[in-house]
Amino acid sequence: MNALLFPGQGSQYTGMGKRLYDRFKETRQFFDEAKDIRDVMFSTDREALKRTNITQPAIYIHSIAAFELLKGKITPHIVAGHSLGEFSALCVAGVFSFKKGLEIVRKRGDLMAQAGEKAKGGMAAIIGMDIKKIEELISDIDVVVANINAPAQTVISGTIDGIQKAMEILKQNRARVIPLRVSGAFHSPLMKYALKEWREFLSTVEFNKPKIKVVQNVSAKVEEDPERIKENIIAQMTSPVKWVETLQHINDFGISYWYEVGPGKVLKGLLKKTLNLDLIAFDEMEEYS
Repeated sequence: MNALLFPGQGSQYTGMGKRLYDRFKETRQFFDEAKDIRDVMFSTDREALKRTNITQPAIYIHSIAAFELLKGKITPHIVAGHSLGEFSALCVAGVFSFKKGLEIVRKRGDLMAQAGEKAKGGMAAIIGMDIKKIEELISDIDVVVANINAPAQTVISGTIDGIQKAMEILKQNRARVIPLRVSGAFHSPLMKYALKEWREFLSTVEFNKPKIKVVQNVSAKVEEDPERIKENIIAQMTSPVKWVETLQHINDFGISYWYEVGPGKVLKGLLKKTLNLDLIAFDEMEEYS
């Protein structure tokens, strides 16, 4: 069985997708669907690309364009995506079209950017400490676990003051702490400002039953019911990304080959740290030829 993983925010880089666009005419339809995003992707403007409302559609477009080159070469049996990457996975599974997915991702990026402005917050990566120990140390602080990326790699999210206090305590307990340059406290209750409009927007979107297995971030298990998938997408805004459990669940299906489809190789590292397995990363590599 083949498992395809799709990256999320943080995998972007300037010039992303340009080689795909220049070398493979079949990918151009995806980039041309959002020329404003395409122009930022192909530029050297790092700050513009870091804006949530630009980053999210950029990664989605790149991921689906990359997958277009793999169709017919690799049969996906099960898919998952890290946070934003879940939308790429759902598109590949046939839950919605590329165009509809782009509309959804654009809306998500806009709402998360707006929520970040309303509730000033931050995030930090914690390296070298078990999740249970982290939860114990931050239990009385205004922060939550946002991403469980690997057994010893966790991201916390919360208020600016809460993040600062949590980082100090975690450092004192010998964890390596890295503040993240993000525009909000993603996957935390501070994203509640986006929830009402997010739910209202998604209520107008029809989801199809997936044609292949999809493992979602919120439940870390295969979901088949379109309404359940939609509810998980809504909950994902304020809930943690259970990436370790997601990888473990996928592995239970007896995966022969793992692939990362989209910009960068972030998920390659997380798979290695979690299951000590390797994958093939398809970004803009010669494997397409």
